[in-house]
Amino acid sequence: EQAGSYTGTIRIGDRTIELGNATGHRDHSWGARDMTAAKSWTWLTVQFEEGMAVNVASFEAGKLDIMGGYIYRNGRNRALREIKLETEFEDDGLTQKSLRFSIEDTGGFRMDVEGRVVNPIPIVVADDDKIRSFAFEAMTEYTWQGRKAYGISEYVHRVDK
Repeated sequence: EQAGSYTGTIRIGDRTIELGNATGHRDHSWGARDMTAAKSWTWLTVQFEEGMAVNVASFEAGKLDIMGGYIYRNGRNRALREIKLETEFEDDGLTQKSLRFSIEDTGGFRMDVEGRVVNPIPIVVADDDKIRSFAFEAMTEYTWQGRKAYGISEYVHRVDK
C-alpha cells in the first residue's frame, strides 16, 4: 500500500482525461484474499487535497491484534505510531455507519478525522452454503480540519468462529 503524487492521463475509448497533479493510493494484492482468515479487519484510506493521504489498518486473527498505517504528506509516507479508532455500527452490529480516528505519525504530526459512510456494499463470503464472513466496502466522506474528501472504509467480520 502506498500513497503518492501522480500525473498523467486516462484514456477511455476516444476520451482522454488529464489527471494533472493528483494525490492517489496504490493498493495491490497478490493472489486471492482469504476473507475468512481474520476474525476481523478494518482498512481506511482517504486522499485529501494536494499531497495529503491517510491509511489506517487493523487486523485481528488468533492471538494477533495489529494496527498500522501511515500519513502521506510533503511527498513522504510516515508510519503511524498512535491510532485510536471508534466506529458506530448499524443495528446489525456489522455495517459501519460512522467512524472517528485520531492518529499520530512518527514525525509527531497528528490528525483527528471523522468519517460518514455513504454507501456500504455487503459482500457475503460462504463455503458450502455456510456463511463465514461479511465484508462491507463503503465510499466514505471524511472530514479533517473542515476539509472534506472521499475514500474507502472496509470492515470484515468473521461470523462462523
